[in-house]
Amino acid sequence: MAKGKLVVCVGTRPDFIKMAPVIFKLEEVGIDFRILHTGQHYSPDLADIYKELKLREPDFHITGVEHCKTHATKTAKIMVEAERYFLEEKPCLVLVQGDTDHSLACGLAARKLKISLGHVEAGLRSGDWRTPEEHNRRMLDHISELLFTPTTRSIENLTRESVPGLIIPTGNTVVDALKMVYPKLKPWIVNLPSLASDPDYILLTLHREENVDDVNVLKDIIKGLEKIRHTLRTPIFYPAHPRTIDRLKKFDLLEEMTHQVEILSPLPYMEFLSAIMGANLVLTDSGGVQEEACTLRVPAVILRESTDRAESLVVGAAMLGYGSEEMLEAAETMMKSSREWPNPFDPFGDGNAAGRIVGALPKFIWGTYSLKDELRFRWDLTRARRPLRRFPVT
Repeated sequence: MAKGKLVVCVGTRPDFIKMAPVIFKLEEVGIDFRILHTGQHYSPDLADIYKELKLREPDFHITGVEHCKTHATKTAKIMVEAERYFLEEKPCLVLVQGDTDHSLACGLAARKLKISLGHVEAGLRSGDWRTPEEHNRRMLDHISELLFTPTTRSIENLTRESVPGLIIPTGNTVVDALKMVYPKLKPWIVNLPSLASDPDYILLTLHREENVDDVNVLKDIIKGLEKIRHTLRTPIFYPAHPRTIDRLKKFDLLEEMTHQVEILSPLPYMEFLSAIMGANLVLTDSGGVQEEACTLRVPAVILRESTDRAESLVVGAAMLGYGSEEMLEAAETMMKSSREWPNPFDPFGDGNAAGRIVGALPKFIWGTYSLKDELRFRWDLTRARRPLRRFPVT
């Protein structure tokens, strides 16, 4: 493969957070690259991420994605625009992250143009075929030439599926991002009557399609929140996701939700991390929040039937809680957690994933990557399995 530039594709707030360490490392080593913003998240607040993380502005921004109302139209729109941009820039490698529609769209566009594709956070599996994320990540993993895997479990998943690409163990860049901002985090300050006399609270995030698009599932989650609030006698704060608020209004459930939780405006990244750190418990259906809570040593209940981050379950940092009764049972159990996970290392990496990702790129681009390099990456990841002193019990 000829020497040339890379294109890093991002389009959601989690993308910017998880790819920020990779972007900074690319700048540090002097690799020529462009940032393509696919526009999958089009909220004006997304610009705050650039300021908080001190990221440079994207080189190209796909517009009009907000008018696409289905997965097919959104994927098609981004794929067409990404193809046009790739033809103009002529990159030798495209990097995508995670399991979003835009990552699949950019991945497909790259492969159709015979451009090499690297998938950051490859190999995650939940086994839940109801979710678009599961479809996207499986397809991406089978068309990518470079598969940057966050955990041993993800390596095993890809090996079992006999993916044709090169598996490179790295750890998860979410830990790199936390490592970058952790010294700057401050105690979460929120002026609400419910915290006037008692600092304890539970933090909720809720946005996934299978949870909020089904009225019966959403009703059951609200019932579970009611059980938790009454039983644990602890206020629940919900930094609202626009999608969920839209569905609550559509199903005429917004008033019922406000009886169980205090709805807040979406929080900036660092303030949100501070809110996690100060919480007694996190209730979430987000994979990224599950990783962040585990790394920050805050117990979590995963509001899903299965998870693609089973590592946090294995170490005792989280439990599944799908359905109102299971939510309460899991919440009661995790509230008693010591926060000293039995596993002696953080399951999501040591905060050096970006270095391993970027370190592999020149060798691959110039055709000198070998089995010896892959074994070295495996050894580095094995050595990285030790306690993260930077993220103490709070």
